[in-house]
Amino acid sequence: HGHVLVNGEKVDRPSYQLTVGDTVSMKEKAKKLAKEAMESMAGFEVPGWIEPNPSELTVKVVALPTTDQIPFDVNTNLIIEFYR
Repeated sequence: HGHVLVNGEKVDRPSYQLTVGDTVSMKEKAKKLAKEAMESMAGFEVPGWIEPNPSELTVKVVALPTTDQIPFDVNTNLIIEFYR
């Protein structure tokens, strides 16, 4: 759909890999929808590895998530075996 921007550049791949320092934002047309979504999630705990800026509707990746920060069980061995 092309509504997502990373560092001001259009990204249209769901598998896009972010790196530390990347800023994710929305195109102007999608900002209203993003604002409504953020308001509906009031009280949601933001992970420590991202830094939200609600006034600008952006988030910044400040660190890579560690395995203890992932809120569900992930068997990384199964993932690795799947892609071999």
